[in-house]
Amino acid sequence: MLRYLTSLLICLQSASLSAETLTILFWEDALAPEVISRWQQQTGVYIQQVYIDSDEQRDKLLTQKQFANIDIVVVDSATTKRFSDSGALAQLEQGAIPNNRHINSRWQQACGDNAVAYFWGTLGLVFRSDKLNFTPNSWLDIIQPKADVSGHIGIIDNKMDTLLPALLVNGFDLDSSDIKALTTAYHALIDMPVLTFGYPLTFVQSDPRADELHIAMAYSGDQYSLNKFMRTPGVWQYVVPKEGSLIWVDCLAVLSSSKNKARARQFIDFLTQPEIAKINALTVAVATPNDAALALLPSHFREDESLFPAQSTLDKSKLNVDISASPALTRSRIINTLKKHYELK
Repeated sequence: MLRYLTSLLICLQSASLSAETLTILFWEDALAPEVISRWQQQTGVYIQQVYIDSDEQRDKLLTQKQFANIDIVVVDSATTKRFSDSGALAQLEQGAIPNNRHINSRWQQACGDNAVAYFWGTLGLVFRSDKLNFTPNSWLDIIQPKADVSGHIGIIDNKMDTLLPALLVNGFDLDSSDIKALTTAYHALIDMPVLTFGYPLTFVQSDPRADELHIAMAYSGDQYSLNKFMRTPGVWQYVVPKEGSLIWVDCLAVLSSSKNKARARQFIDFLTQPEIAKINALTVAVATPNDAALALLPSHFREDESLFPAQSTLDKSKLNVDISASPALTRSRIINTLKKHYELK
């Protein structure tokens, strides 16, 4: 379940929020408090955040139109076209977001016409350097783990991400719909000694077994949030395995059901101001697609390869794509079987 989401949606459905409130469906720890404070001081408009844990849970809400009073949503680049075509996302007319001119065209193209690139990064492995006596460098480090790693592994529950390690180590494309590829991935993962299928940031904050998580699939930047949550500077580290991975892009969009579209567009434009985007990138510790903001960032941040990987790593990785209905259903069935097998252990 989404952390706090059900109760927040009930609250939002039953309460009449002020016209000067914007509600955003967001990842936890993905918006700098200083940025919120500056916005509220400048405009007097309050920001209400509703947190999500996964793309699938967010997509389910959008598909079922359980928006409550939500104005802005963070959508992955793979699904922006689908939700634009369905009418869930409001159109962004030309000039609606003036500061969009600062966004690098590569990342903006990934988000399409009705969303604005917010952050980008990779999928890899976070690991506790105080628990592991080696630095992982392959997806095999979780598929065929050493004895002392067994039972301390976290896997992301996501139709694209869950099967990715097994597909890549066996030479298949990460978005393959080939039944042989998916069957191979299933057999490679079925007996994997997993601790959790939960998102690691949520797991370490809410599960009593948090200290047992030593290595997990995660997104670039998550290591900094994990260190902050656990108050262990530098203990959690991040690596993109040598086989490559996927590249994700988070995009900001206004929901077509929003009753405050003008303010919502104003807030997205505010977030794309170079100075604001710089503050956000430094605080959240994620790569910004904003070229003007990038020029303002300190060199140690721009040179952090966990956030801005080497071109050789990017060359072995692939931009996240939307999986069509039939392959997505097959993947979901495989993942549900893996989770049931895990629960029965």
